[in-house]
Amino acid sequence: MLEDRQGFTLLELMITVAILAILAAVSLYAYSHFISSGRQVGPVRALLAASAAEEQYYSEHGTYATSIEDLSGFDDGTTDNDFRLFASSGSNEKTYKLWVANATSSGYRIDAQNLAGTDSWHIACNATSPIGSCKPVHDTGESGVVEKALK
Repeated sequence: MLEDRQGFTLLELMITVAILAILAAVSLYAYSHFISSGRQVGPVRALLAASAAEEQYYSEHGTYATSIEDLSGFDDGTTDNDFRLFASSGSNEKTYKLWVANATSSGYRIDAQNLAGTDSWHIACNATSPIGSCKPVHDTGESGVVEKALK
């Protein structure tokens, strides 16, 4: 007859440790993507807000603003077409520069780049674009979940 056993065999313990290691690896991968996408929310939100401000400016003036300071919420008291955005995510802090790269009576492009020069975004739209079709585009730098969600 078999006696009542107490405890685990070495094989059972090794299988449990292997399963926990796989779960930890998957969690760490997902967490790293979550953190990198958090770093990108600053420029994405700023570009979306600037795009909305451009559309408001267009509805009031019949042309798009050629300077970021002309847009509602982006006037920093200067006239240098340069708005600074400070984005922080944990230990990663970046300062982004936003500016109107090109604007005409029929369209615009607003660029955002971090001052380290490793991450850049833009949004471009024109007067005939359907509402909600203009999305930020990630040009260079870290890739993450946010840019995939915008597609």
